Amino acid sequence: MPRPAIIAGLLLAFTCRCSFLVGVGAALLPLLGVWDLATGTQHTFIARGVRFAACPEHLSAPGRPCARGRATDLISPMAGESLDGSFGAGNVNCRKEQLFTFWYCMMNGSTGSLGDHVNGKQVQSVDPPGLSSFNNGPRHRPLNALRRCRGVLCLVIMPVTACMMMVYLAPVTTFVVRLFSVHYSRKWTCFLFGMWLAMFPFLFEKINRTRFVFSGEKVPPKECVLLFANHRTEVDWMYLWDLALRKGRLQSIKYILKKSLMKLPIFNWAFHIIEFIPVERNWEVDEPLIRRRLSELKYPKDPLWLAVFPEGTDYTEKKCIKSQEYAAEHGLPILKNVLLPKIKGFNCCLQELRSNLDAVYDITIAYKHRLPTFMDNVYGVDPSEVHIHTKIIQVSDIPTAEDEVSSWLTERFRLKDELLSDFLTQGHFPNEGTEEDLSTLKCVANFVAVIGMTAFFIYLTLFSSVWFRVFAGCSASFLTYATLYSVHAPQIVCLPEAGAHAKKA
Repeated sequence: MPRPAIIAGLLLAFTCRCSFLVGVGAALLPLLGVWDLATGTQHTFIARGVRFAACPEHLSAPGRPCARGRATDLISPMAGESLDGSFGAGNVNCRKEQLFTFWYCMMNGSTGSLGDHVNGKQVQSVDPPGLSSFNNGPRHRPLNALRRCRGVLCLVIMPVTACMMMVYLAPVTTFVVRLFSVHYSRKWTCFLFGMWLAMFPFLFEKINRTRFVFSGEKVPPKECVLLFANHRTEVDWMYLWDLALRKGRLQSIKYILKKSLMKLPIFNWAFHIIEFIPVERNWEVDEPLIRRRLSELKYPKDPLWLAVFPEGTDYTEKKCIKSQEYAAEHGLPILKNVLLPKIKGFNCCLQELRSNLDAVYDITIAYKHRLPTFMDNVYGVDPSEVHIHTKIIQVSDIPTAEDEVSSWLTERFRLKDELLSDFLTQGHFPNEGTEEDLSTLKCVANFVAVIGMTAFFIYLTLFSSVWFRVFAGCSASFLTYATLYSVHAPQIVCLPEAGAHAKKA
């Protein structure tokens, strides 16, 4: 057994005795923002729809803000292209006065030209109509002491519940049951951890009181669906859970994510057992991996919602400039509200799943007043409204050749850009009200069930027989080993109804 797995097992047994340190550490998190501001360390904020880190030398040069577009962790793979979304950092040690000065200038449009040099020539940036009014408004709710305390509680509950459920349930559903049936292993695993994922829509809609507005076409509960969406901010992918939960497919949604995320403690276990697909952003390595993993997920009895973001990164103004320059050089549409889509990752997913797909969903996400961050959701200050527009596309209407798929996808994003322009003008998408509100009773019942299971598992670990601590340590070692080496137990006993699929696999 590798050293990381042994260390993880020993650490779990120790930290169970010292679990109060988690609460103490989480309690310090809200103070980090104040510390950053007081000490002059990097402070990131949103201005005119762009995420900025203020820098002294850029503050002294009009029109040269230090834009650090930060790529999100969920991507669609493509060939030979970096997706980290990073730009020149400069000196990120800024003083409090400079931060507020830069923020004030951006709010009042007094920074001069926001033009920038791209590939050695001056390019004027595009300020889409209404972008500042819709994405740079005031906070929906003030960040007071009560919301900070609630945010700390949220930051404790989410990882603790995930850890306890995986330590006690994952070895059974992902190893023991999988030896007899891959189908039932996935079914039970996704059901149990779908309960945990359902706490996020409960947080967004019932606790934070964020208004979700669904429009376009009413989504039927399809079994196998490919979803592609625009990537406006770092939390777009989380809001897809609200749609999936309404359709009874929260436990079936999968993402493609960068491999570095598999190093996150606890959450990397979840990514592995729910069978997310990690990629290295090297197409020669990623293509066979994606095809193999998707072929394993094509079992007809296992419903699948695969979500991809063909832009490859979240939208920022600087990325938009580069995308527009590329489009102008290659005769492609000039897009203002989205980036040009990348074709290879999307086409790979489409071709691999085409024979199993019931439909393809073109999803457009927009926000009113202010772009949300993850911590905005944790504290419950933003967003005020999330608008999700859905267009259902039949698979037979999508071409098969890669160059034709590329043209088709580019046209879909041109239409998506027009749709977002109309949203910025009118404040809503057409044909609203396609989905009903979540049931508060069901959300509360699910939350109580998850908290109850977590409390029971903590009791077993801390106050019951020592054998439960031994089991917890062994389970953590197993999960660490399986995640580190991407190991899924094979099916060795073929049940009658699963025999055909096992032979095919």
